[in-house]
Amino acid sequence: MPIIRVYRARTHAGMDKEFERFLLQEALPLMRKQNGCIDVHLGKTKWGGMPEFVMVSRWDSIDSIKQFAGPDWQSPRILPEEAHMVKQVFCDHYEVFTA
Repeated sequence: MPIIRVYRARTHAGMDKEFERFLLQEALPLMRKQNGCIDVHLGKTKWGGMPEFVMVSRWDSIDSIKQFAGPDWQSPRILPEEAHMVKQVFCDHYEVFTA
């Protein structure tokens, strides 16, 4: 059963442009080459006081996510290159029930 993985990140003040570049140049290509990752979409909000970004990926199975994220697959995977930019991160998973 396909799974949707939703990763959300709020950045430290002034880090939104650097984080957006990181997502486009590093994270997106990394995600697209993962086995079992069907597609990936990036977004950001311009509303609210703190910049927030979202990466929504669709996977063919939980096992594929585990291969990518490791045994703690339900937690956000933070790469060393992004750690200094993010203030808060969230990660949720959903079973796809429509085509």
